[in-house]
Amino acid sequence: MSPADHPRAGDDGFSLVEVVIALAILMILTTGVYRALSTSTKTVTSLQTMVEEQGKARNVLASLQSELRNAFSGTTNVAQIVSMSGTGIQFTAADRGTPLSLRRLTYTLTSGVLTRSIVTSTNTYTDASTTWNWPAGTPAAKTVLSGIQNATVFVYKDATGAATTDPALVRTVEITLVVRDPSAKTTQQAETYATTIRLRGAG
Repeated sequence: MSPADHPRAGDDGFSLVEVVIALAILMILTTGVYRALSTSTKTVTSLQTMVEEQGKARNVLASLQSELRNAFSGTTNVAQIVSMSGTGIQFTAADRGTPLSLRRLTYTLTSGVLTRSIVTSTNTYTDASTTWNWPAGTPAAKTVLSGIQNATVFVYKDATGAATTDPALVRTVEITLVVRDPSAKTTQQAETYATTIRLRGAG
């Protein structure tokens, strides 16, 4: 056998330079994959948050619709709406109990946060002349939606469709919520949700 037929030392492995180059390439590829996964995860999380916020806004609007459509004062000469402004509304509605009690619901917008509080009368309905009694103290308000961008949420219209500030004349309530997730990037556009609610029994 000639010397040429014998394998030289080192022919069966990689040189140090080759190993270093391979590791460097592997690190570059790993970093690229990590960044891609990280970006994808952030995008998915952002989309999930956006969907959750949209669902929350729709639920709040649906709840307001249901409650306002069932506004009820229990008496023929008292308006269902107790107080109202562009940033808040307080109204009464039956609790559907037997005999029924009255609930006083309050929605208030403060610094982009919409809160809701509720208190139930201490007595029940007997006839159209019922005088309602309310527990002492101020009920705790719970946050129902944040990230509201518009300053005026509620607009009140009378039977002719003209704006009114008199609770006794209100026939419809227009609600608009312009919402943007507070944790989202500033480039994310706000979503607008709006509805018009006609009070039950309104002329």
